[in-house]
Order: sequence, then C-alpha cells, then structure tokens
Amino acid sequence: NQLSDRGLIKCRQALLGSREVLDPPPLITGKTLQEAGLKPGPNFKHWIQAVRDRQLDGELHDQAAALEFIRQLAANP
Repeated sequence: NQLSDRGLIKCRQALLGSREVLDPPPLITGKTLQEAGLKPGPNFKHWIQAVRDRQLDGELHDQAAALEFIRQLAANP
C-alpha cells in the first residue's frame, strides 16, 4: 500500500545517510551531568538514555537543550 511504500522509501533514504547522521555522538555523558552540578545516582542512566532517545528522534539537538531536559526530569521525579 502507499503508506508502506513511503515508509520504505524513508528508511532507504535514512540508511544512505552518513554514520554521523545515523549514530551521532551522544549529547551528554555522566561526566557532563556531574560537570553541570548533578550528583551521580541511579537516575543518571535513565536520564542519559532519555536524552539519547530524543536526540535520535530529532527532538534534542544540542547539549544545552539536553541539560535543560534533564533538569526538568530531575525536578519532577
């Protein structure tokens, strides 16, 4: 069907992209969080993964936005 064809085309185009587009360096690390004044703990892994998911989905584009997102998560556990 037409919807499936568009999805297939989009996937093929994405796979033709560079590695930097498909798998960009993470916006943040545990070190980044510590440098931002956050105390290490069990939430670090969750926060880093949440940022990575949003980065790969195109919702977060830079470290400042990622840190703001994490501050929001930390404020609302």
